Amino acid sequence: MILLLHNRYRVPGGEERAVEDLAWLIPRELGEDVEVLERSSQELSGADAARGLLRGGLEPQEVAAAVRRTGARVVHAHNLNPAFGWRALAAARAAGARTVLHLHNYRLVCAVGTCTDPDGRDCVRCHGTDTRPGLRHNCRGSRAEGLPYALGIARNQARILAHVDAVCAPSPFALGRLHELGVDFGDIPTHVLPGPIDHFAERSTAGRGTYAMVAARLSREKGVDLAIDACRLAGVPLVIAGDGPLAEELRARAAGGDVRFVGRVDRPRLNA
Repeated sequence: MILLLHNRYRVPGGEERAVEDLAWLIPRELGEDVEVLERSSQELSGADAARGLLRGGLEPQEVAAAVRRTGARVVHAHNLNPAFGWRALAAARAAGARTVLHLHNYRLVCAVGTCTDPDGRDCVRCHGTDTRPGLRHNCRGSRAEGLPYALGIARNQARILAHVDAVCAPSPFALGRLHELGVDFGDIPTHVLPGPIDHFAERSTAGRGTYAMVAARLSREKGVDLAIDACRLAGVPLVIAGDGPLAEELRARAAGGDVRFVGRVDRPRLNA
């Protein structure tokens, strides 16, 4: 039994899909049973989120109980902030499971997890446990939210790593960027684990296409604004699948162009 642990984001995106994909892949390819234990940032008040960040997680006994109930030998943790934290990993270990931390982004150091500043530029100002630059530049967009993130990351980074048996990142670049950011993995084994792919097209049909498509969370680091501008210049219609904090800004940018926003779509519709 493998227990997948994930704190869902306010706006679902690729990390939620990665957890779903692993829940499908593990029984099929490894022959292991899987259970998913999730919490959601949408359901947390600001005060509870801040408390989770500063304390290193909320209600770790729920994780221990899930390990004992399922007999999980591995807890595969994805996003820990703000509700799980290092205490969830410690509880899993104390209940008898090994722990794997899957770092889909840079949230061990970066408060927004993407290494981009508020203007969307690449940024590595925060380093190791020095998270003050992110607070100075107001990367979270709110000082009240940014302060517990800055303090929580600085306080809990080493504690998280102290309760991890292995670390995974989705690409060699991502793992290299974590080293560049000053994350000290010590003797923890690190691995590159790309996202699962559940099907392949027989051949490309791009030549028969009539539009370009972007499928992404509508946030600054995804570059959807560049796709809008590029398609306008090239005279190519654009379909944008996804939702996020920049939705209204991107709609305004696309006004007058051949751009269609379809919102967040399920996998069958996206594949179609």
